Amino acid sequence: MKKSKLTVTMPVCNASRYLKKSIKSVLNQSFRAFELIICDDGSTDGSYEIAKQYQKEDSRIRLLRNSQNWGVARTRNKILAAAVGKYIAPHDADDIMLAGRLAKGVEVLDRNPDIGVVFGHAITVEEKNRKEIRIAYARKVLSDRQDKITISGRVETYTKFPHGSATFRTKLVREAGGYLEHLKVGEDEDLFRRLWEKTNFYAINQIFYIYRIHSKSLTVKHGNL
Repeated sequence: MKKSKLTVTMPVCNASRYLKKSIKSVLNQSFRAFELIICDDGSTDGSYEIAKQYQKEDSRIRLLRNSQNWGVARTRNKILAAAVGKYIAPHDADDIMLAGRLAKGVEVLDRNPDIGVVFGHAITVEEKNRKEIRIAYARKVLSDRQDKITISGRVETYTKFPHGSATFRTKLVREAGGYLEHLKVGEDEDLFRRLWEKTNFYAINQIFYIYRIHSKSLTVKHGNL
């Protein structure tokens, strides 16, 4: 395996229905110098076996396994501790990474050493009853409204954006203490609010992934923040 500049992090818990397409979407990226760390969080549906097969076929995959269900935040931290990449790109096991996501994030971070977090937009697919598709825009958070990000560049106010659209510096996340493990949902936004106090953010006006909302997703189980 070539030296990894970037680590793609993928916690997995009973995602066998979606896992193959999710892994393929990462492996098919044009940017190649990455490791994909998959951590199975106590799955009982064959997710680990699917990941194991892909590990045999692609040396960029590293596979970890929890002895029981730890929860997503603790699992993210376990992957973060194992990561060797200079940058982190989070990706969930039921989502699809779109073309160019890794290349664009790495390009901005390489070019701008003062930028710590790069992000974009996502497409959400609601699978309840029938598929409903909409764009989850990154939004500037102002006092009385939220404005969609429509221009690429540095952001001057705190911005909410989809977790799976982000690429960020590993060192900064470790220095910030990683994800708060007591949070069942929203651990990503909590992390980015803390990083906002430490580094600069950069928006790319591009859709980077497809986010599935289904009966087992955390958004459904615990509510959308």
